[in-house]
Amino acid sequence: MKTDLNLVSLILTLLIFGCRLPAIVMAFKNDERTIADWLDEAGEHAMRVQNHLVCQVQHDLGQAQQGALWCRS
Repeated sequence: MKTDLNLVSLILTLLIFGCRLPAIVMAFKNDERTIADWLDEAGEHAMRVQNHLVCQVQHDLGQAQQGALWCRS
């Protein structure tokens, strides 16, 4: 990634908290498509992390505990 990771993190945080994309584009002068790509990549990474953690937890738990885990998530 060519952009400073601190800037990417800041922009993603603003998006997560509801800041509108056009406002971010104007404020930071980044292309809308680039920011959308960052958001897509972050979402895919978050899903991979969640799947890894859930699969690992399920592997370590018994059947009754797995059921309780799924009810809470």
